[in-house]
Amino acid sequence: MKNILKNTILFIEGFCLYITIEVLFRGYSFPLMGMVSGFSFIIIDKINSKISWDIPIQSQMLIGMCVITLGELLSGLFSLNILHIRMWDYSNQWGNMFNGLICPLFSFIWYWLSLVSILLSDAINYYVFDEQPIPYYRINRNNVLFKFPDRNKLF
Repeated sequence: MKNILKNTILFIEGFCLYITIEVLFRGYSFPLMGMVSGFSFIIIDKINSKISWDIPIQSQMLIGMCVITLGELLSGLFSLNILHIRMWDYSNQWGNMFNGLICPLFSFIWYWLSLVSILLSDAINYYVFDEQPIPYYRINRNNVLFKFPDRNKLF
């Protein structure tokens, strides 16, 4: 039951965050992309639950970028070939691939948005679901960049 609740919260978090960002910057969005974002949050959280906390945050973000870019490609192919809807078109962007469905610029954006996913998911895991240890992030094997405050010392 805890896993279902956690995944539901992560999905809603990803869905709402993506839709909000896209509407703010583009003026509209597609529910399918919100779903991709919701599932991406869950997948990134599952991957980060399996890898060491000592892996540099940049590597975690790179993994997240790959998850999101793959989700963008698959949903773009589905919407274009099955639904006959082009949700976006990166064909005017440098290095675009797959008929303008993905490009390096947006993969770079997904790299930075994956940081949001990692931090929010870890905050939910730690503060809401009492998962241990206290989340921390490294820029290399020797230096801790950031550590969440201990929840027992917050109140």
